[in-house]
Amino acid sequence: YTNDEYTVFHLNDFDEFNNSKFILSNKFLGMDENEFEELLVPCFKEPIIKNFNYFKKFLLPNSDSVLVFEKRKVDNEEIPVIQIWYPRILAEMLKSIFTKEFQLDLNNAIKCFKIYDYMNMDEETEQTEKFIESQKEFLTKDDLILIMRLNLENQLSEIMEDLFWRFYDDDD
Repeated sequence: YTNDEYTVFHLNDFDEFNNSKFILSNKFLGMDENEFEELLVPCFKEPIIKNFNYFKKFLLPNSDSVLVFEKRKVDNEEIPVIQIWYPRILAEMLKSIFTKEFQLDLNNAIKCFKIYDYMNMDEETEQTEKFIESQKEFLTKDDLILIMRLNLENQLSEIMEDLFWRFYDDDD
């Protein structure tokens, strides 16, 4: 499956059998312009909803719901636009439903924490926080700035405090 308007992110090799699609976008979340990203994601909605309950409201909308979200016309059908901070990271998480491969590492851990926390995925949020805590000696000043930029000071307060004091006297 391809689309001329969007970058398509494939979750599996069976696009022709997928029963849904959506757009992951960060264009309206106060991201820097150079970080704007939108991905068109064809998918099987059932495994997505089973593993990420957050998507239920977008992929199985209830006609009685008061929830309003953006939709766009793609391939002659209205599809939901899901606002999220890091579309590519979330797409990789979703892909792991099919591939069983997602690598949490120092480069994506804080961003993953933000996504899991936003989607109220408590177990994943807690596991990610434990990973960040176990790796905090390797975190950088840029990670401290990212924590503040994403307003995670309260959720990651101990890590934040450790990083703050580590870099407080740093002249860089």
